[in-house]
Amino acid sequence: MGWTLSDSVTEFLAAAGPLLEAHPAQNTVLLTVSARIATVGADAFGDGPPLFGWWRADERSPVSGAMVVAPPFPLRLSAMPVHAAAELVGELPSWPGEVSGPPPIAEEFATAWSAQTGGTVHTRLEARLYRLGKLAVPSAPGESVRASSEHRDLLVEWIAAFADELNIPHGDPEGVVDSRLDSGSIALWQVDEPVSIAAASQVVAGMARIGPVYTPPRWRGHGYGGASTAAASADALARGATDVVLFADVANPTSNSIYQKIGFRAIADDVILALQP
Repeated sequence: MGWTLSDSVTEFLAAAGPLLEAHPAQNTVLLTVSARIATVGADAFGDGPPLFGWWRADERSPVSGAMVVAPPFPLRLSAMPVHAAAELVGELPSWPGEVSGPPPIAEEFATAWSAQTGGTVHTRLEARLYRLGKLAVPSAPGESVRASSEHRDLLVEWIAAFADELNIPHGDPEGVVDSRLDSGSIALWQVDEPVSIAAASQVVAGMARIGPVYTPPRWRGHGYGGASTAAASADALARGATDVVLFADVANPTSNSIYQKIGFRAIADDVILALQP
């Protein structure tokens, strides 16, 4: 039967929801992106309409693959049979600039895309997905407060700075902040003044994802990032999350070490591949 594509998040969740919810930690991006679109609307990310897809071997088989394109972010793939990733190349109405997901799946898509278009592929980011075990709250000067609308301008500025530093799409910083303030949370660590933030998504299928985590350069090296991450994680648990997850850049040993010290354990690798015609 192959791929079914749709611009309807309702159809997508009806078809692919059971697959995604069976492994909410591993499907964190697909779940949180589709949940936000279902709540806010098709323009939730502010840069073009989303596209959803699900794959099944035949009409009697369960859905065993899913994808979401939510511009300006990469095409996101779930785990799936590798040949399903290759089949998707011929189904998309336009070529995504980047593809992300489990390395074997993203790489299969990129290989098929390159064979069809003659384009080149390079790895933009190798990441690691962590899931919280037992939370270990670190000791750091200051205290955590739950950010509110009075902090909005600062939060928008810092989330945009985070995107700039990592060279990732800004998307809609204002929308990210408003979404977290409305249905998720942002832990703001302060020592007389704000020094670090860690955002947590809404809880979807028992899962919440931490991110972004940002400490301005002048405040780094004091444990504030770990403290704000722990505070955001505790808040997610208090809101009912049973899985608290986050991504870390494999090339950043500092952040990986910090997350492990407060109780996060690696469960999967992830990759973003840039596709260049």
